[in-house]
Amino acid sequence: MPPTEPLHSGHPLVRPPPRRLVACVVAAAIASMGLAGFVHLRTRSLEQATSQLYTMRLPALEAVSSLRGPITAQQTILFRYYASRNRAEFQSSYRDNHRRILEQLDRLDSSTNSRNADICRIGLGEVEALAGRLVDVLDRPSPDPVESMALLAEVQMQAERMTDELNAVVNAIRGEFSASVEHTHAASRQIARLVYAYTGFLLLMGTLVALTLRRYFEASAQQRSIALFPERNPSAVLCLDRRGAIRYANPGAHALLSRLGHAADGPGALLPPDLGARLDALVAAAPEPVDWEYALGDHTLLCSAHFVAEEEVFHAYPVDVSAQRAAQRALNTALEEVRSLGKRLADENVYLKAEIESAVPSSDIVGQSARLREVLARVGEVAATSATVLILGESGVGKESLARAIHDRSARALRPFIKLNCAAIAPTLVESELFGHEKGAFTGAAARRLGRFELADGGTLFLDEIGELPPDVQAALLRVLQEQEFERVGGQDTVRVDVRIVAATNRDLKHMVDEGRFRADLYYRINVFPVTLPPLRERREDIPSLAAHFLKKFSLTHGKQVTGVSASALEHLQSWDWPGNIRELQNVIERAVILCQGEVLEVPALGFSTPVSVSRASTPASSLQSVERAHIVQVLERHGWVIEGRRGAAAALGMPPGTLRSRMKKLAIERPARAPEVTR
Repeated sequence: MPPTEPLHSGHPLVRPPPRRLVACVVAAAIASMGLAGFVHLRTRSLEQATSQLYTMRLPALEAVSSLRGPITAQQTILFRYYASRNRAEFQSSYRDNHRRILEQLDRLDSSTNSRNADICRIGLGEVEALAGRLVDVLDRPSPDPVESMALLAEVQMQAERMTDELNAVVNAIRGEFSASVEHTHAASRQIARLVYAYTGFLLLMGTLVALTLRRYFEASAQQRSIALFPERNPSAVLCLDRRGAIRYANPGAHALLSRLGHAADGPGALLPPDLGARLDALVAAAPEPVDWEYALGDHTLLCSAHFVAEEEVFHAYPVDVSAQRAAQRALNTALEEVRSLGKRLADENVYLKAEIESAVPSSDIVGQSARLREVLARVGEVAATSATVLILGESGVGKESLARAIHDRSARALRPFIKLNCAAIAPTLVESELFGHEKGAFTGAAARRLGRFELADGGTLFLDEIGELPPDVQAALLRVLQEQEFERVGGQDTVRVDVRIVAATNRDLKHMVDEGRFRADLYYRINVFPVTLPPLRERREDIPSLAAHFLKKFSLTHGKQVTGVSASALEHLQSWDWPGNIRELQNVIERAVILCQGEVLEVPALGFSTPVSVSRASTPASSLQSVERAHIVQVLERHGWVIEGRRGAAAALGMPPGTLRSRMKKLAIERPARAPEVTR
């Protein structure tokens, strides 16, 4: 639809400058010419007055200056005559000097008032009378020196009076000049003030005229731009009448139809299908604009429209926002992924903070025995690889410390080290702990939670007491070990991870496989590189090093100044079989440090029922088991058969409650009927 009429009509938007402003500008120009003439005439008058005064008073100043010399010379002539008595020389010099004085007095009389010249003539007559008297006195045969000096003094006084009169004349002439100059300056200042004020007025008027003309030209340009806006605007512009019929569509609207593939449909295709209802709502919302968003085929249009009440028309500006909406959807998806990663980092942070408090540093692997060096050599061989490691050994031998040593020496050392004690988790929650769960997966699952596998992605996952895993979790764990992927509990999305597994157990997994309590395929999958940690009784030479290590650690922890272990205490420690291994030794040293009152550690009898010598390392297994059984029974009796809790037998022995129950079952330790088990 070609344009038929302009969008804007009515009165022009721009008016010319007002006539009053133009009249003010013309009046200011005429006043400028008058002011310039006045300043010129006034300045010319001042210049002429100053020049005339200078011409009139210059001869008087010259006459006064010429009089001073002859007056002084007349005194000198009298003094010389007094000294030489040469009357002829005196008369010649005196007559010449007297003639010069009379000439200058005539000039003074003609250039100034006659009063000044008359005063000087009177003074000159008195000087001549005194000079005549002096000549008479000096012509006597015996002149009186006193009278002569008195006459000379009077001559000098009279000459000084004449000089004062001449100075008065000069000062009077100077006063006239000063008054004339001051008058000229005052008139100049008045002219300058007038010129400055009028200049400011002209600047103000010029600024006002310039701003008015600038607004006029800008508004004229804007009016021309508005008139041509629809034609030059590359965006779509539509004008509709009150009934919704299109009155105008600019070339941008036809270009938009072509891009959308609806060139044959006409500009009406750019408007929403329910146009009538939308226009009624637009009239109710006037003059505020309204944005409409609607679909046109596979595209999304956003139209900003408003109602012009003065002209009873609607203006609409449709725009294709399909690309923006697609980008917004992609951004929302990315933000969701970011939130998911943030939740994962938060869960990992919470887990790692909890792990920091309970972490056992790898520096607790202390000792120089041949058995321990052999184990550490095997760890050095496997740490740099990604192979699964199975750590075997009794409870308390330091399997977790060894697992941390493997992680710290691997290429994953900068990634998380996550651990899970499979025996400490309820069987129904083990799968959720390993793989995580979605929100609402089970009762109490209020939010998505990441499992240990996701937290350990890129790092190492330590599965302690892996022999305690339920059979269904063993199958899921086998799949993760083989394919490195899993689904969260209650979820359908497959999660891929890169995790190295280090497992540990104090059970005989091969025997459990034979009994059908542990999956054979899982056993062979985790038994890639087995490492067996010897019990403490098989490396008694490490007990002094371990005791010194724990002594230093707990002395700092409890603020004690314990510097060493007594020989008897060390012998006592080495003579015990340590069924709880390093954990039991650690607890014994800590209790001894707490109870120690001096600088040398003494180990009290804390349940050593049947001490054995160092040479009993080769005692048959049945005797060792009997000693262990007696020790466990004694500890249980001392704690009232309480197994769990801070004051339970498991804590005293330095082993988990589940491990203690397993040892009791293996050693056939049964509770007496009068002493039931108590759980705290």
